[in-house]
Amino acid sequence: MPTDLPLSTVISQVILHTPHWVWGVLALITVLGLRQLSDYTASRTRLTLVPVMLGAYSLAGITSAFGVQAGVLLAWAVGAALVVAASAGVASPRQSVRLADGRYAVPGSLVPLVAMWAMFGVRYVMAVALIMHPQWAHGTVFSVALPMVCGALTGVFLARSLRVLKGSPSAEPAPLAA
Repeated sequence: MPTDLPLSTVISQVILHTPHWVWGVLALITVLGLRQLSDYTASRTRLTLVPVMLGAYSLAGITSAFGVQAGVLLAWAVGAALVVAASAGVASPRQSVRLADGRYAVPGSLVPLVAMWAMFGVRYVMAVALIMHPQWAHGTVFSVALPMVCGALTGVFLARSLRVLKGSPSAEPAPLAA
């Protein structure tokens, strides 16, 4: 693409040439994120699978961009580990509770939606940047910083699930009326 084009032209061309399925992915993660704005109940399996699936989505993005390289994978893992470690002292999300049936009552939050949009945005910008500048895939800063950011966003989901699983008190049965 010529470098003397106005920014608005570049942006419109990028959007026009984005495959339709990408917008479907954005719609799907938006729906999933919006569902987490309201209080919900989740099983241990769901609380475990969500960060695993989003981690796989994140890893697929960086490995398709940079290949399966030790440095890229390490940067991703470091990003995830830093967020999980930094959130270790943070309390469980607003009063999540372990229910008698083993599920968890989790209050709604905007965090998952914003983190999913951020993950999508980073992957989208990364893909566009690498299409326009393929040599950046081999540059140290780009191939370390973006995997670390993707890992950190995965860490947000992992840390939140761990806080719910470890920090939720059991629901007390209601006292019987006398």
